[in-house]
Amino acid sequence: MSDINHAGSDLIFELEDRPPFHQALVGAITHLLAIFVPMVTPALIVGAALQLSAETTAYLVSMAMIASGIGTWLQVNRYGIVGS
Repeated sequence: MSDINHAGSDLIFELEDRPPFHQALVGAITHLLAIFVPMVTPALIVGAALQLSAETTAYLVSMAMIASGIGTWLQVNRYGIVGS
């Protein structure tokens, strides 16, 4: 496994490279759209299944977003054995 052929690599950026701002912005927006659907959809499904009011369903979606934000914050920062 130590003989890795780097000549045929399809990498656009290396590990420490920084993409131009417009490419990073498009990637960030794409990522936000990709995580928005699996974060909001379960809250909407649960709200509909329980026949909750629109206000309660909106609150459920908001709490799902806040929980996702807290989970992301804990994951990207190190707190003892938790985080990266």
